[in-house]
Amino acid sequence: RSTLFPYTTLFRSATATAAARAALEALERGLEYLEAGRPRAARRRLERCVARQPDNAEGRSALGVCLLELDEIDLAITELAEAIRLEPTQALHRWNLASAAKQADRMGGCYLALRDYLGLPDDSEGAAERRAEAKSFVRAYERMLRGNHPGVPLRDVLRGEELFARAYAALSEGRHVEAANGFENVLALVPRHYPSWGNLGAAYLALDRTSEAQRCLERALELNPDYTIAKHNLLLIQAGR
Repeated sequence: RSTLFPYTTLFRSATATAAARAALEALERGLEYLEAGRPRAARRRLERCVARQPDNAEGRSALGVCLLELDEIDLAITELAEAIRLEPTQALHRWNLASAAKQADRMGGCYLALRDYLGLPDDSEGAAERRAEAKSFVRAYERMLRGNHPGVPLRDVLRGEELFARAYAALSEGRHVEAANGFENVLALVPRHYPSWGNLGAAYLALDRTSEAQRCLERALELNPDYTIAKHNLLLIQAGR
């Protein structure tokens, strides 16, 4: 589940700019709406906060959580990633990003965010429960990686997960050549990484490299016959013939 962290740094300074004061007021009101279960109303205030103060990590993270509650997961991930960039030592930004990645069924991204979370201090309310949940997920995910990729060193599998996350982001943003290169790099490390085969097929399809796309999608389905996205893209190729 997502977690709003305590906003302990909110303040109103007599010397703050009018824009900064307006941003903080919008953030406070947005949080009130969010806590009251009104994410649509919260979104308007939080977007106003971010527009007036783009480098406000708290506003970015709150907007990310709000978007997550509205099931706008890709937008949520973008805001949460920006909060991490702006405030990399705040553990709960990582926790919220892990929540978004899990909701998007991006388990590799969830794992990486939780691994980073565990490397940072968290003394806020509920920290013990979060840490226990994060440790359990990380251990289980690493066991799964070892089981799915026998003979591949764990460091290579983890590196592959990092490369996959970057390649997937490139694919989502329409940077198909970069995405294809990224998925190819994953497969050089982890040859049985079926999501990379499937997404490489999608990248090739976007680049009109149809025969290569079909080969990749078929390989993905050999490794995981239930991989729905690969099935869908393969049907698109077959329907176009």
